[in-house]
Amino acid sequence: MAIDTNRQMKKVTADSKEYRPLVRRNGKSPAFGQLGALSYDDDAKRFARRYRTAHKTQNDIVITAVKRVALTRPIVIDLGCGTSKDGFQILTRVRNAIYVGIDCSIDMLGRAREKLADSDLQQRSLFIRRDFRRLTRKELLLALDAQGLQPTLACVMSTLALHHYSLSIKRDIYQLAHDLLPDKGVLVLTDLYSNGLKYCAERALKKELDDVRACLSRLQQSGVRRDHNSTTISERHYVEENKPQVLSDEIGLLSRIGFGKIDVVFRDGQLAVIAAER
Repeated sequence: MAIDTNRQMKKVTADSKEYRPLVRRNGKSPAFGQLGALSYDDDAKRFARRYRTAHKTQNDIVITAVKRVALTRPIVIDLGCGTSKDGFQILTRVRNAIYVGIDCSIDMLGRAREKLADSDLQQRSLFIRRDFRRLTRKELLLALDAQGLQPTLACVMSTLALHHYSLSIKRDIYQLAHDLLPDKGVLVLTDLYSNGLKYCAERALKKELDDVRACLSRLQQSGVRRDHNSTTISERHYVEENKPQVLSDEIGLLSRIGFGKIDVVFRDGQLAVIAAER
């Protein structure tokens, strides 16, 4: 099934702008601009092993959730899909799934399209350039309908995309996911979260910074030169630009919105994977 977003998605994406919440004060390229997109997947391989564990845990949950539903073409929505590394894994392992990646960065989406096209997975993927903070359920359903897709959602996911936002902004995002999902549908979140106790929060942040320093050291040893203003491999990124919320507050918010079963299935440092069933 060929999916053409350039023409049929024009109305939905006409008012979207390139993702720019992380524009640097020195005027250099943002972390999710062209340079960041080009190096994103390669940099991800250099992060601590626990990040790979979190991605695998998340994708296993998403794939299980998709496989258990009796749908001909179950849809997975990815909020802040980036270069779609997770989408590639999901489509490879679930042959009838449809993957819908939503992101504001034209550069990230360009890399995502190339990745899936190279593997002949573009037939089961749809990319929407949109700020998911402002996306409505109606707009998304219209976008799916424009491509001849029935709204047969099985899962909504988001990976390392929401930790820049306050709980008030996240409330709207979680509400959108809840409204999109059917009963028993699953929301899977892999992200950075803080702690309620100050000492624990400081300890978790220290672990992230130690890992960033180790990653920078490995890059230097390998001879790779990187403008770290244009990537997320930066201590300043973690200290000044990341805004992880307290994990227990996130769980409480999901519960108030209407998600029933909520599990923390992985946690290490600030990194955690949450699964919530509608």
